[in-house]
Order: sequence, then C-alpha cells, then structure tokens
Amino acid sequence: MCFFISISINWCFFYARKEVRTITVEELDIIVQASVEEALTEFKKIVPQLKKTVKQVEDNLRNVNTKEMTNKVQQVKQKLSEVKNKF
Repeated sequence: MCFFISISINWCFFYARKEVRTITVEELDIIVQASVEEALTEFKKIVPQLKKTVKQVEDNLRNVNTKEMTNKVQQVKQKLSEVKNKF
C-alpha cells in the first residue's frame, strides 16, 4: 500500500509541475525500499501487542472446560431428541 501511495504522490508531484517523466528503475527501487523499511518499522511497533493478545487468547483457551461443554451439548441433544419423539 505504501508503495502505491509513494508512486502516486511522486506521479502527482511531477504532473503538477508539468514535468511528466518516467520513473527510472533506480528511483522505483528507492521508493520500494523506503516503503518496505517503513512497513517493517510499523510492524515491529505492533509485535509486542500482538504477542500479548495471542498469549491472552491461549490462556483463555486453556481455561475452557471441554468436558463440561461436551456434557451440555449431549444434554441439549437428548432434550431435542425427547421433544422430537413427542411430536
């Protein structure tokens, strides 16, 4: 996304100045490199929060009592079966 924004900004800048020209491979490489570096920097900023969130999810999943859930599902199935048999 940053890559396209950079190209768009540069293109608009050149167009506004009436200096329409093509971008060289070297210029494009600089734009892409800067955009990738910026994206990595932003990603590194959110990594600690992502790790914290993943840990919370894992902890919550560990605390789920699957046996209790299975028993309740079986009870609901049994009650549904009883109701079905009545009609």
